[in-house]
Amino acid sequence: MPDELAALDRVNVPMVTVEWQPPGEDEPKTYTVSVADFDKLAKGSPTSKLLDGAPRASGRRSSGGEEINYATLEHAGRPHRGRISPEEAAFVRDNLEAVNERLRAEGKRLIDPSNKEHKEQYGF
Repeated sequence: MPDELAALDRVNVPMVTVEWQPPGEDEPKTYTVSVADFDKLAKGSPTSKLLDGAPRASGRRSSGGEEINYATLEHAGRPHRGRISPEEAAFVRDNLEAVNERLRAEGKRLIDPSNKEHKEQYGF
């Protein structure tokens, strides 16, 4: 009910989620901190100025608001939240070379059929 959720406005804390790809590691690391704590990390100017132009978190939606189809060459194999659908897994298995070529061009981790986690995720 709307009146039950009204209290959330009083406790709402602006947050920042930062995804960082450590050199030489397969998976990105994700950090979520308050804007105030994030701002303390700034060396030059307030990070809040950077955040004004940063993309907003939108889950599995693209910037246009439509659902992202991870079972296409454009998106398959990209690290994402949520589970890997059977359609995405099949697409990756059937098009592994092309998917890895796109991931490499994007600077993302590659899918390795011998990697235990990737084996489970994509059904190799």
